[in-house]
Amino acid sequence: MAKSSPILLLVITHAIALVNAEIFTALTTLTKALQYEKSLAGNLREYVKLEQERLQKVLELADSYERHAETALVDAESYVANPVNAYLFVKTFTTDLPKTKELVSGKQNSEEFLQLLEDYQPYLPDEEDFEGVVAAILRLQDTYQLTSQQIADGTFTPTNRSPPMSALDCFNFGAFAHKYQDHYHALIWMDEAYQRLQQESNHTVSPSSVLDYLAFACYNVS
Repeated sequence: MAKSSPILLLVITHAIALVNAEIFTALTTLTKALQYEKSLAGNLREYVKLEQERLQKVLELADSYERHAETALVDAESYVANPVNAYLFVKTFTTDLPKTKELVSGKQNSEEFLQLLEDYQPYLPDEEDFEGVVAAILRLQDTYQLTSQQIADGTFTPTNRSPPMSALDCFNFGAFAHKYQDHYHALIWMDEAYQRLQQESNHTVSPSSVLDYLAFACYNVS
């Protein structure tokens, strides 16, 4: 049998070493890729979860709009004649609607929906309407000497009641009064907002914000 050349053996040994090194490198790369694949699966599931939560919020908003419209349209004139009902309705399209836009913006098929909102805009209440209805309720409160609780509970008109107001709604009234340096109304409405916060399991407004306004109003009234 012919003896192998030492040089040939050296070349073969070196080639085998290179192949083994390449295989090891490839296996290491693939192992890392498998780990990234597992992470990617988790990331996708988290993305789907967040999308499902977003879509659930959109569905809840749609249900809320539908329930409100169906209730109000039974007797639309009587419904909007109640000042608190008018406030809640106007609030839907001035402070709540932007949240709806935020939920759908940038998503697939959102352009058509957002265009519909733009088309509806001339027929919907705006910020001026919002401030107007709040100012009207504050004047009504003074004229008939109503407490903030009576208004917020929706019981000041026994024959035409409205849904109760949240802490955030009362905060909006107090913030409006504060904006126009009406410290008395700011005080009583921020106090009502604080009282309602104690009853809310999920706070509709930050307690610290309410307390900041409340302290400022107390200082200016006293």
